[in-house]
Order: sequence, then structure tokens, then C-alpha cells
Amino acid sequence: MQVNRAYPFEEVITAVKKYIEKTKRRVTFEYIMLKGVNDTKEDAFELVALLKGINCYVNLIPYNETSHIEYQKSTPEQILKFYDILKKNHIQVTIRKEFGSKVSAACGQLRSNYEEER
Repeated sequence: MQVNRAYPFEEVITAVKKYIEKTKRRVTFEYIMLKGVNDTKEDAFELVALLKGINCYVNLIPYNETSHIEYQKSTPEQILKFYDILKKNHIQVTIRKEFGSKVSAACGQLRSNYEEER
């Protein structure tokens, strides 16, 4: 991801660990599930390895498809497999409920619709 160029993930993890140590608070990682990009079993185990021992919570977010971007939403089955791997490896995890995607009103979709109209 482009943001990774500005903020290398290793530096983010180091900062998160310092934050947790100082505040004693848990952090949340938002993980957008993209079909064929970051939703494989291997990706799940890589995330487990990165987050092991960190007081954190992972929120798996099904991607909201738009006509402007070629990414696709991971299948519900793939999201559940990913969830199960994290859960079995003691990573606190939830799957975000979807609202509005059927009427193109979910996160990212409203902006895409606006851009189309311009």
C-alpha cells in the first residue's frame, strides 16, 4: 500500500508497542479484506506473526466494491477462514457488519458515486 512507503510497517508496529507500553491500552487494527490480494491463509498467518504478543484487536472489514477501483470483495467463506486462523492463534478479531453496500451507500461507495456524477 502507498501509505507503507511513508510509514513502514515495522516502524508502525514499534510505535504501537511503545504506545501500549506507555498507556496500557489496547489498539485496533482495521484490515480491509481484498479478494486475491490479502485474504489468503498465508496472509492470515503473516498477520498472526506480526501481531503475536501485542495487546490488540483486529477488525476484518469486507471491502465495498466500486466501479472506479478494480479490487473485489473477499468471499464470506474466505473471510471466515481468515477469522478462524486469527482466532485460533489468540488474536482478538471481529468481522465488521456490512451496512449500505446493497444500495451503494457503504464506505467508499458514496464517494465513488459522487465522482461518477462529476
